[in-house]
This record gives sequence, C-alpha cells and structure tokens, in this order.
Amino acid sequence: MLTLFANVLAQDNESHARRGISYEDYIIDDTANRYSVGINLQSGLETLISPNTSSIDLILRKQVGKYNALRYGLSVVANAYNTIYEDSSAAVNTYAVGLSLGYEWQTLISHRWKLYYGADIGIGRELDSRKENSRVYRYLSDDDLFTDINYSITRAHLNLLPFVGFRYNITPRMFLSTELMLVGQYSRTKVTYDQIQRSSTSLFGASIQATEHQFFANFQPYSGIFFHYIF
Repeated sequence: MLTLFANVLAQDNESHARRGISYEDYIIDDTANRYSVGINLQSGLETLISPNTSSIDLILRKQVGKYNALRYGLSVVANAYNTIYEDSSAAVNTYAVGLSLGYEWQTLISHRWKLYYGADIGIGRELDSRKENSRVYRYLSDDDLFTDINYSITRAHLNLLPFVGFRYNITPRMFLSTELMLVGQYSRTKVTYDQIQRSSTSLFGASIQATEHQFFANFQPYSGIFFHYIF
C-alpha cells in the first residue's frame, strides 16, 4: 500500500510539475460533479497485521458545489479462525457490512486545509457465529460424552452520524482526512444457542433464542485517517 501511494504521488507531482503548477500557490478548488474515493488507512493496516481479519472502509464523495458534497460509505469486516485441541475444536466466524449516505458542507481554512461538517445515515448487519465440539472421556463407564454447541448473534442497526472533519490536500488530486463524530444507533440483536450432548446411551438437547432492541449514543473522537484520490 505504501509503495502504491509513493508511486501515485510521484506521478502526480511529475504531471503537475510539467504544467508549471506550484503547490505553494495551489488553492483547493473542488469543481461540481467531480468525485473522490478514499480508503481508511487504519483498516488496511489492521488487515496486514492480523492474518485472520480482513477489513475495508471506503468513502466516495461527489462534489455537488464548490463547498458541498454528497458522500457514500462502505465498510466490510470479516474475521474467521479455527482452534483445534486434543478433545475439542471451535470455528469462529464474524462478518459485518455497513452502508451509509450523507451530506457535507465544507469551509476553506487555507490553500491546503479544509474544515467540513455534516451527517450520515447508515445501515449495517453483523453476524457472529461459533461452533464448538468437545469430547469427555468417561473411563469408568467406557461411554464418552460428546457435546456440540452452535452459538450465533445476528445484529442489524440503523445509525445517525453527525460529524466534523479536517482535510489536508497533499496535491491537487490527493488529500488526507480525519473525522470526529457522534453515533446515535438503534439496533436489533437476535441470539441463538443450540446444544446437544450425546453418548451411546443418552441424548440431550437444548435451544435458546432471545431478541433485544437497543438505543444508544456515543462519541468517537477519531475515525481513522483516510487517503483520497480525486478524479
């Protein structure tokens, strides 16, 4: 990712140098109907660090005026791993997908800096599942006990996200941004738990389901650092 960023930066610098553009004199000028796409560098770093986790956090902006923009967000997280021991094993899978639509107003601070603010409305869905299998040796009765457990949490949520952000233009086509936001959320969570215990002489099963509705709000002072390219 760093190599790709360096190559794009070098090409962009060379292109504007040939046209005689000085970045010191450059003033941010977002023309209406231009787009920018951004990626959260932190999500990319987490994917590189954790071999079991893959995540991506993207934002697409459409400039609808000199200081106004529509924004579309997409976030995907996937985490899967297996653990195997002598008498037990477990498979864990976690998936989360989020979509958002928002609007922002922008204020020019300097030729490289912008302040922007607005709000997003987002929806999301998460699935967290765990399957466990275990075996208990009962030497006295020579009748081993096997246990199978399926546990899952499904969560759907609706978000309202007022935000304030800062943007720094690296070049006329590339910039970095970060945001702080207030998260208001309504969520519906469904929990399912199934257990079966079996041996050669017995069989026992249990199943539990529960649903919870929740409202909450919290403050996020840091959303990551996004790298954007204007096209």
